[in-house]
Amino acid sequence: MDFYTELSTNVMLAHLTLLLFFILTPPVQTYVPIISKLVGPLYNWQKSQKVTSPLLLRTIFMAALLIGLITSLSFYCNLCIITWQHGLAIILLFIFIFFNRKDKMTKYVIQLGLVLFFAELYWNTELGMITKLFTIFLLISYLVFTLEKRFGCNISKFSTLDLLLILITFGGVTITLLGFPVSIWFFLTMLSLWFGTSFLLSRTIFLFHR
Repeated sequence: MDFYTELSTNVMLAHLTLLLFFILTPPVQTYVPIISKLVGPLYNWQKSQKVTSPLLLRTIFMAALLIGLITSLSFYCNLCIITWQHGLAIILLFIFIFFNRKDKMTKYVIQLGLVLFFAELYWNTELGMITKLFTIFLLISYLVFTLEKRFGCNISKFSTLDLLLILITFGGVTITLLGFPVSIWFFLTMLSLWFGTSFLLSRTIFLFHR
């Protein structure tokens, strides 16, 4: 117990230190050049070769993995947690998607709605083995397609939300390794849901929204 108390205190102090550092230093002159130098080689590598056009088989393959992941999550879901507010939120989400289906921002709304829905249901909940398998398959497939520069995995087109999900996942994995009672699979599953949905939407509904 003392170990976790001391660890929590140290993490809080480190967080406050970084927060003060960010407040005192101007971001444009300090962080932007550093981040540009770090991300620049990866961005140039992504743009150096021609990105291959989408193929139907890869789209179907990723769709099958994503459907399998969502189905496994729904199968292990505790239906008692779902309330009428969830149903209302889903209805409003569909209404928003219907009236804004030609807007590229709608893609991120779909991703965010899906991730937040399952994140609320499975926070601090042990995931099943089938869910973990689909999570691994989705992450590995997305990584391989990114290295192959497949359409739908273009790093240079990552949004702020994409980068935020990556940072949250790294943060979640870090605090899990530090001993906090948080499941590493929760963060990995949310990440696979986010990028799996992004890949599928980019190659289907939002194919021409570049």
